[in-house]
Amino acid sequence: MDDKFTNYVSCILNDLVGTISNLLEERRSHVDVDEIVKLRAENNLLRSKVVKLSQELEASNRRYFILKLIVLGAIGWCIWVLSEK
Repeated sequence: MDDKFTNYVSCILNDLVGTISNLLEERRSHVDVDEIVKLRAENNLLRSKVVKLSQELEASNRRYFILKLIVLGAIGWCIWVLSEK
């Protein structure tokens, strides 16, 4: 699940980089105010998606870390119980 999520975040970041490149190219070629406003709005939307996905990734990583602790604790407990016999 983390790999799929990371790939999705990468795609969003690539879209964001592409949007920024488009903005820079538009600025160099000519000034089309409507297009620039549209691209800035799209850029802002992509930035907010990146923030949201980063927060989701952090939450997922925390859940994964807790799950690893639980599994390791259970394994340790099993080893302890077996060594007591």
